[in-house]
Amino acid sequence: MARKRRSVRPMQSDPGRRAWRRISAFFLAAAVAVLAATVFGRGLCATLVRQSAARALEAGAISQAQSRLAWSAWLDPGNGKTDLLEAECFRHLQQLDRWQQSLQSAQRKGVAADAIRHEGRLGLLQSGERVADLAGAMADLIGGGVAPHEVATAVIHGCLAREEPETAQWVFDGWAANSPREAQVAYMAGVIWRWLSEPSRAEEDFQRALGKQPRHELAREALVRLYEDQYRLDEALRQQIELARTPGAPVRAQVALARLLRKRGYLGKAKAVLEPLASAAETETSSAAAFELGQIDLDSGSFQGAIRRLEHAAAEPAGNGNLEVFSSAALVFSQQEDAYRSERLFTQVDNEVGRSLRIHDLRVRLVVAPGDASAADELKRLTSVGWGLSLSGETDREQNRANLPESEETSVKELYLVHCAACHGAEGGGDGHAARHLFPRPRDLRVGKSRLVSTLNSVATPEDLRAVLRQGMPGSSMPSFAKLGEDQRELLVEELLRLNRTGIEEQLVEAMQAQGEEIDADELREALEFCTVAGDTIQTPRFGASDARSISEGERLYENLGCNKCHGEDGMGAADLALFDENGLPTTARDLVRDPFKGGHEPESVYLRVYAGMPGTPHPSCRGVPEEQLVDLVQYCLSLSREPKRFRTNYERAAEAAARVHLLEDADSPAP
Repeated sequence: MARKRRSVRPMQSDPGRRAWRRISAFFLAAAVAVLAATVFGRGLCATLVRQSAARALEAGAISQAQSRLAWSAWLDPGNGKTDLLEAECFRHLQQLDRWQQSLQSAQRKGVAADAIRHEGRLGLLQSGERVADLAGAMADLIGGGVAPHEVATAVIHGCLAREEPETAQWVFDGWAANSPREAQVAYMAGVIWRWLSEPSRAEEDFQRALGKQPRHELAREALVRLYEDQYRLDEALRQQIELARTPGAPVRAQVALARLLRKRGYLGKAKAVLEPLASAAETETSSAAAFELGQIDLDSGSFQGAIRRLEHAAAEPAGNGNLEVFSSAALVFSQQEDAYRSERLFTQVDNEVGRSLRIHDLRVRLVVAPGDASAADELKRLTSVGWGLSLSGETDREQNRANLPESEETSVKELYLVHCAACHGAEGGGDGHAARHLFPRPRDLRVGKSRLVSTLNSVATPEDLRAVLRQGMPGSSMPSFAKLGEDQRELLVEELLRLNRTGIEEQLVEAMQAQGEEIDADELREALEFCTVAGDTIQTPRFGASDARSISEGERLYENLGCNKCHGEDGMGAADLALFDENGLPTTARDLVRDPFKGGHEPESVYLRVYAGMPGTPHPSCRGVPEEQLVDLVQYCLSLSREPKRFRTNYERAAEAAARVHLLEDADSPAP
């Protein structure tokens, strides 16, 4: 009798079972600790556990070390040696606040002054402290009993923080030549290569470190970040799953796993990982999970849910002042067309960056000189200042209206500021605060080319702009403005035309001045009209029902015209082709099977895209092809389309385009 095969469920899809295993392991460890403490005494047990943690830390298993140090602290809470080892863990994780707290706790509990001084010195060197005699400082630490690999690691990180790669390489060469710690040497080589923007060499060394020591968490985390930066999300996911499975893995590993699942488009699996964490008692855990859940809601277009999640993240002490939380909230408000709160939050985020850097500098100063009263006072003042912002509530629109100039154009300006400025910028330059988070990037309304046009000279007509406002731009973050009244949309069309005319005029004047030409008013006006006045409209043919003949002819033309080179033989896109728009930014060809068409699926609209092309993109025009052949091509393209259409987040669209660029770069690079 054949045995029934059991299905294997991926670990990230079964958070309940995983949570139960964690609880069981916790109680088992607790029982063993209690038994050992009873037999051997709490102090001796704490020492043994601490020694085990030190060995794990030397192997790079930081999470395991931290888990064991938690037991050591429970067994012997008054022993500062545990706090000192905790500080070392936080230093390796580059968590300055926690490192400083643990170091201060170790000092209060009476740890030897030399040990405190050495760890403090390592932290400062790693933060980028500049010393007159670096070799002497390193020799002093090693002579005081600090392991050479600890000194070298801290100094190399510090040199890179000061942007001194030559010094970092000098330190690395001197240390690596005689170091038996091959895994740590390989890891730090990868760190240097990554700083030097040599990702392939960095990847090789991170992999080598893991080959020498599979428990080396920092090497695995670095590999995850490297893959994520290159949009190699499947490889990043595999490495992150290993981190999440590590004994004693912290919650941040689960949150990072959920982040990658979200970016990969597995929103349901990401939620399954996060929701148990969002209700956790620990405020930091709850805040981090709430933030990621808010990102999922944002990606899904559930803006109210996103705000609730982000409010939770911002309300917790761990989330207060979190730049990512408030940046995401500002993006939500921009998508809700609440320009006032969006602009206010984005401005606050930009200002907060400077404050955060200053806080970091002051904390480093206080480690060097704990008695620096002026630094302590400034730090207290800066850290006591909260955001003072709420992510909910009504916007004071009347007050914002009062700030607008009094004129008959006020209503037009306000309409644009409310509905368009967050993405396209206050002056239409495509540089709104939200633009940095969107893919494709919002168009420059001043000088950028309109994608959807119906004229022979590729200048958009007012009706072209009205159509975009009515239906939005599927496959991008441009929403439909059908909910606005027709009179309001008409005002926006007028503003878009004005911005374009103003931008083109300034561009023409700048070009004439650059060439040393005297600006002639008539010549300028003629050039401006040529660039901004819509020409004759393209006449679209009548479309009847498609048949086998027209689809077959269209398929033949699809190949003969080279449509398959970008859209793929099956219409789902050529996976190995890198494309770029007019600004040199990566873009992708439309997936004719799964994606919604930008201008809509009406045959007349598709005909215009084929005949006129899409200005500003790699999509060419087919003006020399006979009308009856283009009709067949349109029928074939429409026959490829399938429902339902796929939904993709900004990150997924950006990842697809960037991944193809990386393929192009790899193909162009010389073989090793």
